[in-house]
Amino acid sequence: VPRIVRANFLSDARPPLYYLVLNLWLHLFGDSDLAGKCFSIVASLLCLPLLWLIGKQVGGTTMAFIACILFSVSPLSIYYSTELRDFALLWLLCASNCVVHLRCLFCATRYGSYGDMRVYSSFRGIGLQW
Repeated sequence: VPRIVRANFLSDARPPLYYLVLNLWLHLFGDSDLAGKCFSIVASLLCLPLLWLIGKQVGGTTMAFIACILFSVSPLSIYYSTELRDFALLWLLCASNCVVHLRCLFCATRYGSYGDMRVYSSFRGIGLQW
């Protein structure tokens, strides 16, 4: 892990979370290019339920369905979901952040809002290090 952080610091301007998670993924599922691309595919597929929650909270079931369909057939989504880059993880972190933020905005109870705000601030901290 220290070698990954150091190599990332010397060669890339991006924070190291993607490379650390990808390193763990490659240790679990193999060292091939296909295994690395599967990480991006899984991360982008995990965005679909989050997009459903965002769409349903903002505009109802129809909006949720349209958001998921548009994300599924978008050429950019398809292209970057199969790349061995950090875009799919960024989408996942942004969608998670949006779900928690909307929950904080629409939350009715005081305790739930405080608890959700702690989770939201955690996602914000992770998002800064994606």
